[in-house]
Amino acid sequence: MIAFYCLILPLIVTQGDVIELKSADAFTQKEGAHGVVQQLNGNVHLHQDSLDIFCESALYDARRNSATLRTDVVLVHNDLTLKSHNVLYNGNTEIATSPVPFAMFQDSSLLSAHSGRYNVGTSVAHFQDSVVVENTAMLLTGQSLLYNRLTERTLVGGTVVGELNDNNVRFAGDTAVYTPAEQTLELIGNAQISELESHVSDSTAKMSTTIRAQRVSQVVRNGDTVRTAQGAAVLQHNDIIVSAEQMTHFVSKRIVTISDSVTFWLPEGYGKAGSIRIEEYAPDSTRITAQGNVFIALNEQTQSTEDIPYHQLVCDSMNLDLYNKSVVQLRAFYNTQSVFIVVENAQEIGRQKTVSDALVIDFEAGNPVYVDWQGEARGEVTPPHLATSSTRALSRFIAPQATPTSTMIQKPHKTVFHRQNTAKR
Repeated sequence: MIAFYCLILPLIVTQGDVIELKSADAFTQKEGAHGVVQQLNGNVHLHQDSLDIFCESALYDARRNSATLRTDVVLVHNDLTLKSHNVLYNGNTEIATSPVPFAMFQDSSLLSAHSGRYNVGTSVAHFQDSVVVENTAMLLTGQSLLYNRLTERTLVGGTVVGELNDNNVRFAGDTAVYTPAEQTLELIGNAQISELESHVSDSTAKMSTTIRAQRVSQVVRNGDTVRTAQGAAVLQHNDIIVSAEQMTHFVSKRIVTISDSVTFWLPEGYGKAGSIRIEEYAPDSTRITAQGNVFIALNEQTQSTEDIPYHQLVCDSMNLDLYNKSVVQLRAFYNTQSVFIVVENAQEIGRQKTVSDALVIDFEAGNPVYVDWQGEARGEVTPPHLATSSTRALSRFIAPQATPTSTMIQKPHKTVFHRQNTAKR
């Protein structure tokens, strides 16, 4: 065996894709399985086209144009740096493969995994097992990674969990695709994205808005973050829950638009509509605007345990105002049909059916206290007689041709009064 010691050893002439040895502290030549190989030790520097390789030990096979790199391995490809302790580099395919933990750096991004490979020719990396992606925008983990150096597009798969750094947003899904140039994040399969009110710790953080769907995407447009959900989407905003086929959340404007098979749940009831819009227009103040075959039932879920009047309503359009998570006013428009039901001892004791052009109901502590029918109105009350007691008083029957304009409900006596005239308030 012959040993040579030098600082710069141009042993192999660079010819296109052939690996070039730039320097090493020492090398030896020996017979390998496929011919003569060179053992390089100490400050090894190899070069091929736009790739520079540094390590402490390398076994170079000139016949196969490949090198096995060990100990403090660093690969530099333009603006990208890869680090590992064991890398096999094939100069013919320009692929670097590491069976051990592998880290990659580009600009402010760090990508790491238990194993991986990088194709210098295509600038594409594939990582496997315990993948971590960290940059100034986010931190995410998964089980596989596909990364393009040219576009910085990152695809992570296998139970992805992550967090955006700028606005306390957490997300999860089967697959995540992040494109920093377009400022887009896409979650595919069992997708979820949640925005936190506070970010003290996992035990104290409180979710203010959560979106779940088969596909959720986030993009920044004109300075506003927009989140879109498609496929069996569910929104939870404080105590409001909505399910639909698709929804869009304009984060800065605090507006959510929802369409296709919409069902929503409130603390006081539930409803359905063709589409709804949820706007948080002031602190603790939320407005729900519903359109298209609107149905809503208020206080129906409490009538079996509490003597609280409840309301069912059908209309073409509705505005529902909430303050501090409780309903304060409902406004219904066009083809309004309502049923107001009074209960006692968990049993229905009377109801009023009304058809009108519009309807306004005011609430206190989530319970209706004032009803105003507007425009052309027809209605009836059952039972059709005056029923009075120490706890209730129902109005007499109102003929269909009559036009009631308002009803006052007073608690705790559950008293219902009707003005049978058309005078405006």
